[in-house]
Amino acid sequence: QAFDTSMHRIVAVKVPRAIGEEEIRRLYLEAQGAGRLSHPNIASVHEVAEVDGRHYIAMQYIPGTTVEERIRKTRTRDAKEIARWVRDAARAVHYANQNGVIHRDLKPANLMIDDEQRVYVMDFGLAKVQTDGGGATVSGMVLGTPAYMPPEQASAWSHLIDTKSDTYSLGATLYALLTGRRPYLGDNMLDVLLLVVTDEPPTPRAIDPKIPAELEAIVRKAMSKQREYRYATPHDLADDLDRFVKGEPIVARR
Repeated sequence: QAFDTSMHRIVAVKVPRAIGEEEIRRLYLEAQGAGRLSHPNIASVHEVAEVDGRHYIAMQYIPGTTVEERIRKTRTRDAKEIARWVRDAARAVHYANQNGVIHRDLKPANLMIDDEQRVYVMDFGLAKVQTDGGGATVSGMVLGTPAYMPPEQASAWSHLIDTKSDTYSLGATLYALLTGRRPYLGDNMLDVLLLVVTDEPPTPRAIDPKIPAELEAIVRKAMSKQREYRYATPHDLADDLDRFVKGEPIVARR
């Protein structure tokens, strides 16, 4: 947290944990990705700059916590509240996708909720930003958090990473918030990547029978390994979550 003396406002200042070329490149990629977006559920970027060899992003300060911390601290899981969080995040992600930004690292730790219960999508450091020259990542590179990434991302098929990939990760985020655990558990990163590609996670209701069947159906549709069975866009996922919140019939089949 810092004070911007030029604009007289509180901001959040983000600096790389390391100062290698790759870390600095990702910092500027994050600023490029988030900086082109203007949405009430996406933390806005004010500037990216370098002073005396130190690179930083100055961005919107959000008084609150991540949804991951929120669930852990309260130890309660309200299904409709969680559905609202992911619904709002999905709408923001859809907006980003429409503007040429694929997040690629959606997870509970990258969603923040402020004191007024508004959700914000954070951390575009691994985003795939569409430019005139194409995407930012070469095939063969695995970037992201294994337990939340779709099979195409775990397999390093970057040419397949698109809006349906972010839809999968939103489904995995919903899974974790409902069940209190990641979809895939392994002893190391390679074990988890293999499970993502080859195995199905336990169904949410197998972990907690109190989870509504409608939400389990939504999770399973969003997390389908077969891309054609997923929601076409995060917006479609958000619409189904909105139907659940309102008590209306959902599109996903149980």
